[in-house]
Amino acid sequence: MRILFILAAFLLVVLLFSIKHESLNMRAKILLTIAISIVCAAACFYQFEFENRQAKSQEILTLFNQGKVLKCGDIEVTNSKFNYEFGTSSFVAKRGIKELSSVKVDIKNCEAK
Repeated sequence: MRILFILAAFLLVVLLFSIKHESLNMRAKILLTIAISIVCAAACFYQFEFENRQAKSQEILTLFNQGKVLKCGDIEVTNSKFNYEFGTSSFVAKRGIKELSSVKVDIKNCEAK
């Protein structure tokens, strides 16, 4: 995905400098090149962070499915007391567990114990 962003930015810069129209002088072309580079760098950074968060969540979910204990703030999450809700990416306490009634824990707050 990052290669796609870089390739698109490179093509935009090449297209920009191939324009012979007088309304875009060299200074404008350089400023547009800088703007395109900044947007591309931000997109690459966002994609990198998104992939890291996704990998961490997948690792946590795998440990949960294996029956391991997860530490989520002050709460210890196990698959015997919690269910995982894919829509909200969170752990929700099972109905039969009275001491954890209505507890919902976001997967972002969890780590392996």
